[in-house]
Amino acid sequence: MSDPGRAMLVADIGKTRCRIRLTTSRQASTWTTVWAQDGDGTPGLAALGSVDVVVHRMLDLASARPDASLDVVAVGVAGALAAPAAADVLANALATAFRTRAIVTSDIVTAHLGALGGGPGTALIAGTGAVALGIADDGTATLVDGAGPEVGDLGSGAWIGRAGICAALRARDGAGPATRLTLALDDLLGSTADVQRWVTDGGNVGGRLGAFAPAVLECAELGDSIAKAIAGDAVRMLTATAVAAAKRSGEVHSVCVLGGLADNPGFRQRLLNAIAGADLHTLAPLGTALDGACIAAVNEHLPHERHFHRA
Repeated sequence: MSDPGRAMLVADIGKTRCRIRLTTSRQASTWTTVWAQDGDGTPGLAALGSVDVVVHRMLDLASARPDASLDVVAVGVAGALAAPAAADVLANALATAFRTRAIVTSDIVTAHLGALGGGPGTALIAGTGAVALGIADDGTATLVDGAGPEVGDLGSGAWIGRAGICAALRARDGAGPATRLTLALDDLLGSTADVQRWVTDGGNVGGRLGAFAPAVLECAELGDSIAKAIAGDAVRMLTATAVAAAKRSGEVHSVCVLGGLADNPGFRQRLLNAIAGADLHTLAPLGTALDGACIAAVNEHLPHERHFHRA
C-alpha cells in the first residue's frame, strides 16, 4: 500500500455478524476503506471465554488483509457495556495480538458514534434485538432495553416474529382469529412441522424469531388486522424505549433510528412519526458502526470517552 497515512483496523462485532475493515486516515474525520471482510458474530463479552473467541475471530478475519503498519485497532463488540472488565482484557489482548494501540467499546457505542457523528443524542437500534443508548454532553450514558429475546428487546424483530408465530399457531388451533400469518409461517417453515425445534435449531433463538418479522410486516402492509396490531404494538414499544433513553440523558433529544427494522419503509415511517409525536427530534444517521469505530480511533475528546477501553 502506498502512502498509507494512518492505517486503522476497525471492527463491528455483534452476536450475529462480524464486520472488519482496514481504513486509512489522513485527516481527523476522513478515512478510506481499502480492504473489508465479514464473518460470523461472537457471543457477548459477558459469555465465558468470549475474549479469546473475539481475538481469534479478529486474527482469522484479518489474516488476509493487505500489508500495512497498523496505527490502531478499534473494535465495537457486543456486551462491552455490561462486562467492562472483559473489555479491558480484550483491549490488552488485541494490542498484544496486533502489536499496536487498541480501543474496545460496545457495538452500541460505535453505532451511536457513527449515527450521530460523535455528538450527544440517542440511537435507537431496532433490529433482531432492540436497545436505545442516550449519551449526554458530559458523557453520561442511558441504556434502555437490550435485555435479550427472553425478557426484553421489546418491539424488536425477534419480538415481532415471536408475536407473529404465536398468532399464526393460535389461528391454526382455532384459539385465535384467522390471519395471513398462518400461511406465511407455513412458507417460512417449509417441510418442518416442529415449530419449537425450528426456533431453537442452532441456538440463536432471537435470530430465528426475527426471521419471521419481515413476513409479519408484509402481512401488515397487506391489511391483515392481526399483523397490523403486532406492528403497531412494536412501534409503541420502540418509541417508549427511545423516549426513556432520550429524556433520561438530559436536554439533548435527538434520536437516530438504526437496525434492520428501519429497512422496511412503512414500518420506519410509522416509527419516526411516533418518535416525533413524543416531542423528540429525529435525525437521519450520519454513518455506520464502522464509521463510529473510526471516529473513536482518531478522537480522544468525545463524550463517549468514559466508555472506551484503551491499551
